[in-house]
Amino acid sequence: MSKHTPGPWTVGIMTETGLPGVMQLDGPVIAEITKWTSVGRSDPDVIQGNARLIAEAPELYRLGIVIYDLLIKYVQGDAYEHDIRTLGEVLDRIEAASE
Repeated sequence: MSKHTPGPWTVGIMTETGLPGVMQLDGPVIAEITKWTSVGRSDPDVIQGNARLIAEAPELYRLGIVIYDLLIKYVQGDAYEHDIRTLGEVLDRIEAASE
């Protein structure tokens, strides 16, 4: 698996361009979100939504690993009640991140 810049990542405004960007809290810029697409100017809400989605990538990856591990436990018959609560908490966090 390839490596990535560790999270957490945050959304901010790039001082050089005034565009939204995704950056590590105390480190480099991860991505700059442009205002232009192949069909013209993008909606500002879409630009911010894209930036938030990219910023959540490390957490979504981590939650994906948790879900995978819980599903393996379930399939193998090793899931316990606390695992089901954990899965519910993970799904709640995913839903909150998508708002």
